[in-house]
Amino acid sequence: MFVYREAFLRDHFGERKGCKYWSSALLLSICALGLLMSETEGERNLSEQFFQAAESIVMVSGLSRPSIPTVQSFLCLAFFEIGRGNVSKGWAFSGIAFRMAQDLGFQSDPMNWLPHDSTIISSEDIEIRRRIYWGSYISDKLISLILGRPVQLAFDSAEVDLLEFIT
Repeated sequence: MFVYREAFLRDHFGERKGCKYWSSALLLSICALGLLMSETEGERNLSEQFFQAAESIVMVSGLSRPSIPTVQSFLCLAFFEIGRGNVSKGWAFSGIAFRMAQDLGFQSDPMNWLPHDSTIISSEDIEIRRRIYWGSYISDKLISLILGRPVQLAFDSAEVDLLEFIT
């Protein structure tokens, strides 16, 4: 929902220097979350190692260098923590992800602030930004519903088009 698989895999299997859609923290976060859902106890136990590695990366460098993979990592880590019952930490991680997404301007449509003939941002970049924003929005509503806490992202503050499955 908030990870654009095609771009993530392209960057994962391509040259990683300067990639925009992959990071080791995101890969570790995805692995941790996936292993947490495993039916095998041994695999579930491995999830903690992946989680700790991802958490150490995003807490050290992610907060000072906001990026697409960092937002996605924090969201994965939020769902990981909530999934294992650490709701306060999961709530905090989700809040970091939502604020970072807003800091990066994902709630704004780049076509409103860039020249229409701009080559600065590709149509894929615009689509990924849109998916991250609405994925964060849906995650915010889901997490708030599950935990009985207030939402953080307001529908009215979004300038980006809705995702097709939402309309």
